[in-house]
Amino acid sequence: PARGFMGGKPGAVGDVELSDGRHPHPKTRYQLQPGQRVTLRLPGGGGFHHPFQRDPAAVLDDVRQGYVTLAAARTEYGVAIDPNSWTILTAETAQLRARKSD
Repeated sequence: PARGFMGGKPGAVGDVELSDGRHPHPKTRYQLQPGQRVTLRLPGGGGFHHPFQRDPAAVLDDVRQGYVTLAAARTEYGVAIDPNSWTILTAETAQLRARKSD
């Protein structure tokens, strides 16, 4: 995977998965059977800076758009979000980020 920069995490690894659970090599030819599905997971670039340095408002926007889950906002970015009001829980976010920097 692509390396992160200045504390950023590595990028996602690409993958090809068939509906029967097999993972054929991505550079080979493969004939699909009727009803068979293929899932492609595309690789991503590495992150820039530690995720806890990302602006909490930007993380909230990513959650609202479905790019990041509520759980990932908390664990990966240190941002606590109220799932009912869709607001940032400022004090809890500060606590999460303080613990991660220890």
